[in-house]
Amino acid sequence: MVSHSWSRKMDLQYGLFLEYEGWVVASIYVSINKESLNCQPYIIRSPRKDERGREGEGQKRAKGRKAKMALSALVVWWEEWQLRILVLGSLFLQYFLCFAAPWRKHSIRPFLRFSIWLAYLGSDAVAVYALATLFNRHKNTGGEGSRALEVLWAPVLLLHLAGQDAITAYNIEDNELWRRHVLTVTSQVTVALYVFCKSWSGEDKLLRGAVLLFIAGILKCIDKPISLKGASIYSLVTQNLGEGETGSAHEVRSLEAYIVQAKKYFETIKVAQDQHSQADAVPSLAFQPYHLFVDLAYTQSSRLIILESFLGLKDPGAYMVLKAGLNSTYSRLYTKSNVHLRDEVSCKPFCSCLLRLLAIVLTFATIGLFQRSHKDYYNDSDVKVTYTLLCCTAVLEFFGFSSIGVRPPKKDAGFKEGKENPFSWPDRVAQYNLIASFARDRNPSKLLKLASFFGCKDYVDQHFYVEQCPSSSSFAITQLVIAQVKAGWKDYIQDTSTYWMFNDRRGQLTIQQERCNQELCRTLQGPFDEAVLVWHLATDICFYEVASAATDRHHKTAILCREISNYMVYLLVVHPDMLMAGSRAGIFTVARNKLQAMFRGTELPSGEGDLTREIHRKAQLLQDATAIEAFIQLASKLASQLLTMDGEKRWKVTQGVWVEMLCFSASRCRGYLHAKSLGMGGEYLTYVWLLLSHLGLESVAERQQRSHVVWQAEEAAGTQSSVESIQRSENPEEEAAAADHANEAAITGDDIV
Repeated sequence: MVSHSWSRKMDLQYGLFLEYEGWVVASIYVSINKESLNCQPYIIRSPRKDERGREGEGQKRAKGRKAKMALSALVVWWEEWQLRILVLGSLFLQYFLCFAAPWRKHSIRPFLRFSIWLAYLGSDAVAVYALATLFNRHKNTGGEGSRALEVLWAPVLLLHLAGQDAITAYNIEDNELWRRHVLTVTSQVTVALYVFCKSWSGEDKLLRGAVLLFIAGILKCIDKPISLKGASIYSLVTQNLGEGETGSAHEVRSLEAYIVQAKKYFETIKVAQDQHSQADAVPSLAFQPYHLFVDLAYTQSSRLIILESFLGLKDPGAYMVLKAGLNSTYSRLYTKSNVHLRDEVSCKPFCSCLLRLLAIVLTFATIGLFQRSHKDYYNDSDVKVTYTLLCCTAVLEFFGFSSIGVRPPKKDAGFKEGKENPFSWPDRVAQYNLIASFARDRNPSKLLKLASFFGCKDYVDQHFYVEQCPSSSSFAITQLVIAQVKAGWKDYIQDTSTYWMFNDRRGQLTIQQERCNQELCRTLQGPFDEAVLVWHLATDICFYEVASAATDRHHKTAILCREISNYMVYLLVVHPDMLMAGSRAGIFTVARNKLQAMFRGTELPSGEGDLTREIHRKAQLLQDATAIEAFIQLASKLASQLLTMDGEKRWKVTQGVWVEMLCFSASRCRGYLHAKSLGMGGEYLTYVWLLLSHLGLESVAERQQRSHVVWQAEEAAGTQSSVESIQRSENPEEEAAAADHANEAAITGDDIV
């Protein structure tokens, strides 16, 4: 191999390389000067194979030693900074929870909700691990200066372990684990006290600061188990036993008397004009409906009081009462407000507030004592970390307590027009559509393709592609529910049987009142989840087949019907247990797969409206359909029947059916599930459920006790029949004559009159 090049001195160099089995064994360079034309050959011998191997091994060993040194340096750095990183990380998690936790009752991004859940679990884990690190560091002999500052770090970690006032429980099940938290707090306080005894440096000011901080930490740690226990199901049930007995003029015992009195209220509704008088007229039970969420029914007297006051509210006021009640229930179940604030006169909340205020004062006092201590003896990094911990923790404690415990929501908050109540519950009407889901499944996005690769496509589709209606839609649907319930009390409910029938309606009442074809009722006679899907698809077909303009007077009604329809399907897919016990979320997936089969090998229309019309056309051509295809065919037939009506009647019937379905689902959802949904942002179904209770309709607990009432009725009927038999026995001659007449009729075949 020959190569040449020019050097800076205008020399031409030629090189000859000798290779053997891929190795260069010798190199011969010839340098020719252009001016003197002198040739100076020289040979550079390449290293041998064994020498090159030894050099390579030496380089590998050197690299290995460097890697070990770097790893050792990293380990040394981690041992020095491990505790600092842990306590600062714990402080960061507490700040994140303090500001992010209140947002979880709103409709937020799934990623933010996941981050709050991760921070809630990780905050306790980081604090416990930091205390364990403090415990293990005392096995070492060095770092006495740093160890003295650990006296202040240990109680700060206790404050972090007690959590934030804005979030004591993430799920409602966390409240039932209060005993476990008592054990955890006891063990960690013991560890912190051990660290305190071992790390005491003998300085009086630092010792006094540590003692004050320990008192503050222990006082706050006591708060969390008390809050969890107070929000547990057993505590709520036992506390509310016997509540609602007013002993006033509204004292009513029987259901019949309750119905008679309630009808009088609906016939003579008196609306309060003054906003403050509206707020004062509403009893505290409406603002604090805690026992409804544990399926405890109101007494008949309490129901009448709430009904009378609720009917006296204007529309925005009634809506705000519902939001205030949900907000107070959320605070009771998931924050520490149930410890700090109570309506009843008791020394328990006063003592709790006093202890928390004392803890905050002691935290600020510790900062002053640390400022006056001898800080030159300690490590500079530890001093900075200690200042950061003390100052940030003191500010966090003051802000967290003041935002939860010092500013309770006013009773008349939210009644003023044009002013949004910051304590009210947010609006949330989720939307999920069968045809839109089918279109996404046919033409998935990049996110859905990635989720399908990891096997979580349905989860991503149900959480990342759920839309939200504006607050105006929530308010409008609420007004529809109120109007229908009021009409039912005035025109339909007359006695106990009609009262029960009105509570059991799910669309049949509207069809009967509008004198529609009875074939529409057959679509409601099957399982409730199938009826929801049938009417959902039929509503979409009617919506796009008519394609009314925005100026059409029926357009707003059609939009509301479709929003209720999409929300009911959302409940079926995401929360089937709330829709109704026994609801099958899988039938949605099966129906979507059948739609896929209908369009296999064909290209989908571009728009959702065109796709809906094409589904309607194909469904009309189905022959010998399967069970699910028959469901699609049934929805198409239902839509065809609705399309034969005029626009006003069509959407009036559709709206009435969907409102009845919504009320039917809300009244059959357990209070425990409503309480559980509050921790995840709440559901609009809980609005409707609470509204129906305030308007005097049945709750789940009252419906489950119907058998007792029926048994009493049967017993009364049996008593009446026995009385009649006794009366007949007193007239034996008439009884014998009636028996002879019956025998003669049986022989001759005549009817008995």
